[in-house]
Amino acid sequence: MIVVYRTYAGDRLDLQIFKARLVNGYEIEIFNNDDTVKDLSVYSNIVLEILQKQHGTLVEEFETGAGIQITGNVISWSADDEQTDLRPKFYASNCYGVLPEGKELIFNGVIEVI
Repeated sequence: MIVVYRTYAGDRLDLQIFKARLVNGYEIEIFNNDDTVKDLSVYSNIVLEILQKQHGTLVEEFETGAGIQITGNVISWSADDEQTDLRPKFYASNCYGVLPEGKELIFNGVIEVI
């Protein structure tokens, strides 16, 4: 299943996943605020973090080559059923690109596990 989302750099994007189910091909298109495509090639790595919403503890992390693939301005996220075997609830998420001078937020939001 391919799921396509569209968001703008720095904006909020909320996602839903099913507990202990394969996440395959969640494609997220990233645009700049002026509707031009976001250049993701400037990042040495892209990281998607799933965090406890209440206190920010890291629960799961995906990065380029390990669950995250990049094609142009599209981030493709995949996870196996063990990685998504999370308690059904809301989690915080941050996706950022790694630059030589530090991290840059690409999007953040909430991931609901149902």
